[in-house]
Amino acid sequence: LSLVLYFLLKFVTAAISITLPLPSGVFFPVFLVGATFGRLVGELTILLYPQSLVALEILPGSYAVVGAACMAGAVTHTISTAVIVFELTGQLTHIIPVMIAVLVANGVAQRLQPSIYDSGITLRKLPFIPDLKRSKTYAIAAGEMMRSNLFTISYHSTYAQLLQLLKDSKFQSYPLVDSPESMVLLGSVQRAKIQQLLHEYVWDIHIKQTNGGGGGGG
Repeated sequence: LSLVLYFLLKFVTAAISITLPLPSGVFFPVFLVGATFGRLVGELTILLYPQSLVALEILPGSYAVVGAACMAGAVTHTISTAVIVFELTGQLTHIIPVMIAVLVANGVAQRLQPSIYDSGITLRKLPFIPDLKRSKTYAIAAGEMMRSNLFTISYHSTYAQLLQLLKDSKFQSYPLVDSPESMVLLGSVQRAKIQQLLHEYVWDIHIKQTNGGGGGGG
């Protein structure tokens, strides 16, 4: 009786905690609900088959482990809950029933409703990424869509090349490579930074040369 009351209270409180706008977690409350229900099924099995307790090794704790993995896998639509259960318990003796229960629960739950995370996205009207559908362009590689005539900057780029780069293109960012031959990507440089560099250094040098030439002529 106490186990039934605990299951009902835990089920209600878990549903309330999940729906609250607070970071209360989703996985662990569902995990406890599944463990409680599995334990309840194990206790009922012992009551129905008391003579088979020793022969078949009916352990309520084993049912609790399977129920926890089954419930968590069904709610989250993931198979990794089985691995989490093995890591928590440290035992691999229940690997077959846990895997079967998780696969069956996951398959049934996917047929009935989306996962708890997808349901939260839908209820909050957040942007939902649709599933990718196969089409004629599905097998296109990234290299087929990339441009080969790139405007790049290297350590060997001169100021004249940077000026020509800004005149020939209108991009807001340029890739920084090791050298034009190796084309090893090191990072990127913003267009505004290049313009600032040219303004600070090129024009300063030009002014200094102009002033120096005017003083010598005087």
